[in-house]
Amino acid sequence: MKTIYFLTIIFLLTLPNIKAQCTHPDYAGLMELYSSTGGANWTNNTGWKEGAAGINCEPCNGWFGIKCNQLNRVIEISLIDNQLTGTIPNLLNISQLQTFRISFNQISGGIPDFSKLPNMRTFFCANNQLEGSIPNFTNLPNLNE
Repeated sequence: MKTIYFLTIIFLLTLPNIKAQCTHPDYAGLMELYSSTGGANWTNNTGWKEGAAGINCEPCNGWFGIKCNQLNRVIEISLIDNQLTGTIPNLLNISQLQTFRISFNQISGGIPDFSKLPNMRTFFCANNQLEGSIPNFTNLPNLNE
């Protein structure tokens, strides 16, 4: 009986270290953005830091700067003036993305090719440290800003 009690205590003590299985279809892409832009040091990383810890895997549920459609898919990321550093990942795993705003941060490197994101309408990246050539956006017929 003491053995069962002891094992139960050990099991309960390890529960806080178990991360949730994050299955939201946009989760991996958002975590790539969080990691590549210093998310732990953003001015506001509400929801994102919990996502990185596996506590809140639903970006449509309280993640700062995220808007979702009625199908619970991320359609907007707005992280303007939020102390982002590092580089922009390709965001291909956020397939329904329409708006991406990251102006007034310290993003460096080049602008990724977003041609596989046909729903992209708005991309604001002014006042960063971006360099290199601007990708060909002709495959994005809805891009207007």
